[in-house]
Amino acid sequence: MVLAKAFAIQGSHKVFEVTEAVKNFFMQYQIKNKSYYTKVFLIEAYAHSIIGEVHISKEILQAIEKEYKGKILEKRLLCELKQIKIINRVIEKDLDEIKPELFELADFANNINEHSIKNFAKLILGHVFKTEGN
Repeated sequence: MVLAKAFAIQGSHKVFEVTEAVKNFFMQYQIKNKSYYTKVFLIEAYAHSIIGEVHISKEILQAIEKEYKGKILEKRLLCELKQIKIINRVIEKDLDEIKPELFELADFANNINEHSIKNFAKLILGHVFKTEGN
């Protein structure tokens, strides 16, 4: 999954080959851990965001949220989900009322020691303040 994440960050379409292979591996060896599948879907959502297919990313995120409705999503996965949602909003230039979400994400990421996501939230927060002229 590390390779898939690396391809996603690069915006390479190879990410989808890797995630498909990972899903096939899970099915072949009957791996039932829901968190593993969710991680793969989050990587795919992230990749779609990075390559500009925000509508597909949003569909994946909605499916994840629907699957976990009323259930607890692991903290790190929840943090990644929130990060991808913010990436989608920034790509779509939907910055209205995003500051509370960014503060919440930075605080949440800090509490679970996800420093890269915390720093991402702070970076986007700085961008928002700059575009607002504050």
